Amino acid sequence: MTEPAQPDRPEGAVAAIGVGAAAMIGIGVQPLLLDALVKAGRLSQDLVHPAVLADLFGMGLAIALAACFLPPTRLRRTAAVAAVISAGLGLAVIGAHGPQILALRGLAGLADGLLIWITIGFLARRARPEPWAAAFFMSQSLGQLVLVGLTGALLLPRFGLAIALTAPAAMSAIALLLCASLPASLPPLPRPAPAGLPAPRGLIGLAALFAYVAAGTGVWLHMSRLAGDPALSGLTVSAALCAQVLGALFAVLSAGRLKPGQVFAGAALATLTAYAILALQPPPALFVAAFALASFSGMALGTWLFSFLIQADPSRRAAAASAAAQLTGSALGPLIAGAVVNGVGGDGDPRLALAVGAALVATTLVTTLVLTRPLGNLKLAPQG
Repeated sequence: MTEPAQPDRPEGAVAAIGVGAAAMIGIGVQPLLLDALVKAGRLSQDLVHPAVLADLFGMGLAIALAACFLPPTRLRRTAAVAAVISAGLGLAVIGAHGPQILALRGLAGLADGLLIWITIGFLARRARPEPWAAAFFMSQSLGQLVLVGLTGALLLPRFGLAIALTAPAAMSAIALLLCASLPASLPPLPRPAPAGLPAPRGLIGLAALFAYVAAGTGVWLHMSRLAGDPALSGLTVSAALCAQVLGALFAVLSAGRLKPGQVFAGAALATLTAYAILALQPPPALFVAAFALASFSGMALGTWLFSFLIQADPSRRAAAASAAAQLTGSALGPLIAGAVVNGVGGDGDPRLALAVGAALVATTLVTTLVLTRPLGNLKLAPQG
């Protein structure tokens, strides 16, 4: 496989990773801000989840449409306009109430999606994307942790809600500063699919990714209920973050040494094992270890997803649309799990979320085995 051209300047690569990471970090603080808006009487509790969904669906829609139909040219202008719009909409939330907040977050999601599209487009064009993907996922994970901690411990209690609501706009401003260092354009994807859509095998790979992400977010939503103890929940969050760091390190060390299908299948099997342990209501130490295993596996799978999708669809259009599948899975996963736990036939038992997650991850596993069997000997070109 011929490797597409890469941005020549190191700062161009850093900026390409940074604009998407900044957008994702801004998204990470939204649950805290929405909760503060509820406490301030400016948003009803039943609109919190729709506001999060509006954000995620907006991002996913923008990424999917841009990946399929928007040429990756004039990146600096596109990123600058998207960052300015995102910042403006973020600041507009300061004076918004109720449904206005949903509309603003949905529109901001569209703008943030364009920033993430640039990052995903860069990653999709790497011959060995795992180290870069690890940097992207790690920077957003640690950035979200820092921004949420700063907002909750300093901005909200000391400066008030209005100042805290500027946190996402600040991340958009950082993305704007990075725009000048972006490459002017990315090279076209090789072997473009008709009408700009991923190949059928690429669509199947995106479905496998969607199922895995939906499983993870659906189970994580019920983590605190499964734990039954706030102290155990807090310990689990810390352990999950540490496991994600190790998962990113695994991606860097294993790049070029494993096949993408092996990583996807191994991550799915490890996640199924974690869910089985959790279903047995284990003691606290094993409970934390199980969630850590699932978090490690999720990060490993996430950093290898580009290679996996490139093997499924060598045109790389599926890889360029991967974030759309991830964000849609993140949005729908809690809805699917919640419907089973609390809906028709559900009795409120959070372990039902584990059953839903296991079914979705099993779908990922089976799809992975089907996709990778004919492609087992396909190797990516070495990084130049």
